[in-house]
Formats: sequence, C-alpha cells, structure tokens
Amino acid sequence: MNPKQEFIKAIMQVLRLEANIYTMGAIEEIIDRLEVQDYTLFIAYLGERESDYEKPIESIAKGVNEFYELKTSPMIRAAREKANRLVSCLRVYFFEKHDRQEDVSKIVGVVFVVSDEKFIFSKESLDIVMSCEEGFNKFKESGFNWCSDLEDAIFKKLTSGKIKPNIEERIENKSIAMAKNTLGICVQALGLNKEKEMLY
Repeated sequence: MNPKQEFIKAIMQVLRLEANIYTMGAIEEIIDRLEVQDYTLFIAYLGERESDYEKPIESIAKGVNEFYELKTSPMIRAAREKANRLVSCLRVYFFEKHDRQEDVSKIVGVVFVVSDEKFIFSKESLDIVMSCEEGFNKFKESGFNWCSDLEDAIFKKLTSGKIKPNIEERIENKSIAMAKNTLGICVQALGLNKEKEMLY
C-alpha cells in the first residue's frame, strides 16, 4: 500500500466512513492538493477543526480547502507583494521620473527604496515583467502609469504551477477543455478555414 492509499484508509477510519471504490475515489480526488509530507499534519488539522454539522465527505473537502489556503497564503501574499513592488519600481522609473525611454533593460541594476528596504531591480525581475507581454504593453499604453493588468499578469506568472486548483476549478477546466475540443471538431467538420477558426 502506497502513502496515498494509507492516508485515505486513515481518513476513512478517523471519520468512520464505509470503504467502497466510489468513496475512496472521491477522497483521492479531494486530497489531490495535499503533498505526502502534509498527510499527518492534515489529519491533525481535521481533528481540530469544527465540523459538528458536516457530513464526513464534506468535512474532508472543506478541511482540504482550508488547509491548502493556510499553507499557500504566505506564498500568494509574497507573490502579490512582489508583483506590486515590480510595477511600483517600473512606475517610479518611467512615469514619476518622466523617463519615457523605450529601452526597458536600463532599469536592471537600479536601486529602489520600497517600504524602507533597498530593492535592486534584477535581470530576473525584468525577465518576469517582459514575459507578461500583454500586461506590459497596456502599462506602456497608459504612459507607464499604474496598471493592474501588469500586476495581475506578474502575479499569475509567479504563482503559475504552484497553486493546485480545487475540485470546482478542476471541473470547470475539464469542461472548458472539452468545449474547446468539441468546438474544434465542429470547426473541422464544417470545413472552415484557419482564419475563421481563429475567430473562435
């Protein structure tokens, strides 16, 4: 028995759930966001949380969401702060100093003071910003004024692949993928050309 199977068995014992393939399969889907090293701490968390009026499966699902949010919130907060800091530095450099030069790479190595801390704008920071092309273009179009599009794009880049979707998001993602696939099949079946296909 692998660690995940042992974990599912332990959860079912703690919550006195009847073992069957559907319940075990559902629990496996629900706990997908947890890492193996989280298993013991999660069972301890389940034991601590108030769940008097919840069904066992509901208790697991809510427990996983709460646990995962607790675990990822420092990283999400740090990513949001970094995205905000990068856009602030860009704004100071290009907008407040009225420096509208097109060579963005000149910002690398510039020292900024953010919340009484020195921050050097690195090549890595520039690469992150430049990888958010659409957000950066909107930032430029605004005359290097504040742009939440760029901040959001940087935040998504910093958290990409680090936040696992919850059950609802996974269902939605599957539905979107299926809809795109179905639409693609319909477009091919109708014999539409590539240019028209791009409209979808």
